[in-house]
This record gives sequence, C-alpha cells and structure tokens, in this order.
Amino acid sequence: MWLVRYLVVSLAKRAAASSRVQQQAGRLVASVDRKMDKAADKLAEIVTAEGPAREVGKQVSRFLKGRQAPKD
Repeated sequence: MWLVRYLVVSLAKRAAASSRVQQQAGRLVASVDRKMDKAADKLAEIVTAEGPAREVGKQVSRFLKGRQAPKD
C-alpha cells in the first residue's frame, strides 16, 4: 500500500510542477469564479424580489422539470 501511495504522491507533485497543468488550473479557477458570481447575482435577485418564496418555487420547478434558465 505504501508503494501505491508513494506513486500517487509523486505523480501529483510532477503534475503540479507542470506549467501546462498550472495554466489549465488557472483557467478553471477563472471559470468557476465567473459562475459563482453569476449564482450570487441570481440569489440576490431572488432575495430582493417582492415574493422571494414564489421565485424560489419557480426555480425549483424549472430545475425539477429539466428546464433550467438560459445560460448567459
């Protein structure tokens, strides 16, 4: 078991040292950050709406029916 652990750790170290992997990780972080900002904005819209419970109900209904809001 220690051999497998050693191999996995050494592979992870090599991958982390690779500039290509670092660039991909940077793009991934930027993408996730944009999506989190959009989600926070949507949540703020729902909370400040006149009927937040109704708005949440609509979103849950769309999700369960498989019709999510269009992507921006």
